[in-house]
Amino acid sequence: MLIGEGQEWSDGEEQAWEILSPLASADVCHRTKAGFDELAGHYILPLFNERIFLSPKDKHIWGDSKAADFLLNELSQYSRFSALW
Repeated sequence: MLIGEGQEWSDGEEQAWEILSPLASADVCHRTKAGFDELAGHYILPLFNERIFLSPKDKHIWGDSKAADFLLNELSQYSRFSALW
């Protein structure tokens, strides 16, 4: 996926959510080595030794530490996009 002139990172993020959402969690976990919390309905992805959570249902990404928050907020154009793809 290339971001062209007139496109934003958020366009690519939205496209990634559209691709991820219908996929079977077992297949995603097998290909990415992520975990999946069946009860909560979100993926658990290690990113730079931090846990990142991705909820396809809510299209929401969050972390559980200050370092994860830094990755997702201060470096969002790199980390959020990478985590989704």
